[in-house]
Amino acid sequence: MRIVVITDFMDLKSLGGSTRVVLNHCAELAKRGHEIAVISGSRNRSGRDTLGSVCFHWFHYEPDPERRRQTGEARGLLGAIAPLVLPCRVFGSLARTFSPEAVMFHQPLSALSVLSHPRSMTLKRLYNFHSPWCEEFLVESLAGQWTGAPPAVPGMRAGSADQGHSPARRRGGPAFRLGYGLRRNLERQALRKCRAIVVLSDYMRSLLGRVHPGRACPVHVIPGAADTARFFPAADRLEARRRTGVQPETFLLSTVRRLIPRMGIPNLIEAVKTLRARGQAVRLLIGGSGPIEGRLKDLARELNVGDDVGFTGNLGEEQMRNLFAASDLVVVPTLALEGFGLVAVEALACGTPVLGTPVGGIPEVLSPLDRRLVCAGADASSIADGIRFWMERRDELELIRAKCRQYVCDRFTWGRAAERIENALLSMIGSSE
Repeated sequence: MRIVVITDFMDLKSLGGSTRVVLNHCAELAKRGHEIAVISGSRNRSGRDTLGSVCFHWFHYEPDPERRRQTGEARGLLGAIAPLVLPCRVFGSLARTFSPEAVMFHQPLSALSVLSHPRSMTLKRLYNFHSPWCEEFLVESLAGQWTGAPPAVPGMRAGSADQGHSPARRRGGPAFRLGYGLRRNLERQALRKCRAIVVLSDYMRSLLGRVHPGRACPVHVIPGAADTARFFPAADRLEARRRTGVQPETFLLSTVRRLIPRMGIPNLIEAVKTLRARGQAVRLLIGGSGPIEGRLKDLARELNVGDDVGFTGNLGEEQMRNLFAASDLVVVPTLALEGFGLVAVEALACGTPVLGTPVGGIPEVLSPLDRRLVCAGADASSIADGIRFWMERRDELELIRAKCRQYVCDRFTWGRAAERIENALLSMIGSSE
């Protein structure tokens, strides 16, 4: 099958979660004999190039990264013009030579752009729904107020999962309501023009139903995965710890995240302080970068845990793998909108147990392995209690470590995900309209 994959933007240097999903889906579908062409925005690529057997067609898109990095603000609507206009042009040119049979979308603006081309409506149309655009806008807008504590998400009790947070009508201001409503309506239009939807978790299927009710097309839950050929246990954990600069007796925590408020890193830093006050010292290494990195470092100093908390910056694949292998626990302290949590299964594939908050899709990933790997809440105290629980049960933790990789191999591989996407596409044969 000839498949065109459409996305607003990809950065092949930082490889965020949605980008990893796109790339791995494409690579595995290509392995299964499908011809794959990708249309995506990029700030530093243009024209056409290839990655493996997948052909990429780039349009220039500059999302004003410096201002967003400095302020933590959501992308403005004016900055979205490129993915609303250019993908249709690229698709029209590609369709003349590639003769696509199916199209897969990953974001609403580029989807609407391509769906405005008559040729697209004759194809099998599948939408990969990562997260509601309007709810991302809501959470990012609230996060812009953050000055030292995580933002409150409407309908989310302190320390609770985010399953109950409500739409933006709780948030005042006509400009905000306009921005929220416009994003929701644009995304809804894109979804209604597709013949099937893929989500990464039952949580995201439920959130999709609340934000965009009344859809007629099927929704397929196809979990994310880990590339087990690239994420694997270290041959020598002691050597991995030596390279990380951690003493053998130190209980090492790590997290690798985009440093934005909804990821919950402030609560994790506060949990380190709580553990120290209880006489249980740990070392926390935080990988990644983002707009609140400076404030997180300030918070660690203010809480007098600056010597216990380190920041590694962005990590390459080998560095990430080494950090996971060296860690006693990888922590995923998310506050809101965690559609799946790729970093959790990547750490598990490296043989390292993961402790996560009861937010979004995290419990779906961790509970079948051991329900005690899910904290009681997302607040600092609950995270500290979860860490302390496993510090006091290191023998049990090692037994879980021995099961982590096989657990991922049995449940969360990209090959299995690609097979299910292929089946979703084949089920649409003869159903396009």
